[in-house]
Amino acid sequence: MNAPELRGRIPAPVVSLCQHLADAGHRAWVVGGSVRDLLLAAGGPARPGDWDLATDALPEQVQRLFKRVIPTGIKHGTVTVMIGKEGYEVTTLRGETSYSDGRHPDHIYFVDDIRADLQRRDFTVNAIAYDPLEDKLIDPFGGIEDLSRRVLRAVGDPAARFGEDGLRVMRAARFVATLNMQLEAETARAIRPSLDTYRLVSPERIREEWLKAMGAQEPSRGLEVMREHGLLEVSLPEVHQRTLSDAPDGASGIDGASDRTTLVSATDGASSSLGSAPDTAAPITWSQLLQALDAAPRDAILRTALLLTAPDPSASTAGASRAAAERARTMCARLRFSNAERERVTRLVASYPVPPLPTRPALRRWLKETGPDLLPQLWPLCQSLAEATGASAEPTRELAERAAKELAAGVPLSARDLAISGRELMQALELPPGPLLGKLLERLLDHALEHPGSNQPATLLAYAAELSREA
Repeated sequence: MNAPELRGRIPAPVVSLCQHLADAGHRAWVVGGSVRDLLLAAGGPARPGDWDLATDALPEQVQRLFKRVIPTGIKHGTVTVMIGKEGYEVTTLRGETSYSDGRHPDHIYFVDDIRADLQRRDFTVNAIAYDPLEDKLIDPFGGIEDLSRRVLRAVGDPAARFGEDGLRVMRAARFVATLNMQLEAETARAIRPSLDTYRLVSPERIREEWLKAMGAQEPSRGLEVMREHGLLEVSLPEVHQRTLSDAPDGASGIDGASDRTTLVSATDGASSSLGSAPDTAAPITWSQLLQALDAAPRDAILRTALLLTAPDPSASTAGASRAAAERARTMCARLRFSNAERERVTRLVASYPVPPLPTRPALRRWLKETGPDLLPQLWPLCQSLAEATGASAEPTRELAERAAKELAAGVPLSARDLAISGRELMQALELPPGPLLGKLLERLLDHALEHPGSNQPATLLAYAAELSREA
């Protein structure tokens, strides 16, 4: 790969920042992922969202040179220079000593050689620097050639790099997916022996890398690295269990159970008129699951849910969904997903497979339990899994159309949707607040779901009066 003219693709504030440092007698380079992404987008628009700079100026010198500087990581040599509303991380060239905890260097020391700074980085494709004032690339470890060959290779000794920071093995899997790369053989061999260091990494950092990998065009590439080299076993055993479905029939999984996981597709065998689920489960292998993953929308949370939709073949559909949802909740809690992310993953998993919905009342009750907000995510999940097993996605589309019609008709899905409020019931029937009122509203909602035309104030009030007399 011949380095293109890069200066014209660097934001003006970055060039200005480098120029200001140069005017004060210092050097500055754009480094890391921003250079890598510029080279990958050679001839096209610049893609990097973050611009990191390295300089031979000390943090205190950088602080004196610019008006607004935030000491974001000053003990590690990093400050953030604010230009307008944007912040640019500027880090003093540094070397690092040993990593006793497998996460942080025991000591850093400042250097004045850009090559010495690049030597401490994880992969060659991230160890490239660019001087925008001289339009010059510094590539002491062959990162540009590795980019052209789409090879991910550690800087120097891979075992040493992975021993310094345990997260780097997870980053390797992520870069394989997001950059469409292949692991260099020696780098790949160093991953499994480094798992003890990987176990020291905080769940939050693993979650961040996981979600980035799941947002790739083909997340299956990174997932296969995690599977092959043991990362799933350490951090995502719930997903690792799914990988055993490609083993020969009759083999056993890690818990001694049958290793062939079964999914019931929401569309397989469904009647085009009823949109119901099949009577029998259709097995899905790990390789098919990876196909579904790549075909699903590039939504990391939805794709995470897809990987966890694994009902127990021996359980009922409802029981399998509940068990899968519990596994999903456990995994999300362990990786410190946010409450909103955890809830979304769990609801998606609990809602798959879609049960038989042969009648309109059954569909309405299901919509009430599932929640209409989930449908735009659930339909593509069902469709991706169906297509991966060779099933038609048409029943899913028909079911989505039926659901849309019910929602457009204003079907009540909660007590708030009823034509009469709890306060109005209390006044009309002289009821005190309490459990009886809640039960009445729930019975009225059930009645309205069965008979949508009954969602009228007078009709509901008459039915409520009848129910209260029976209570």
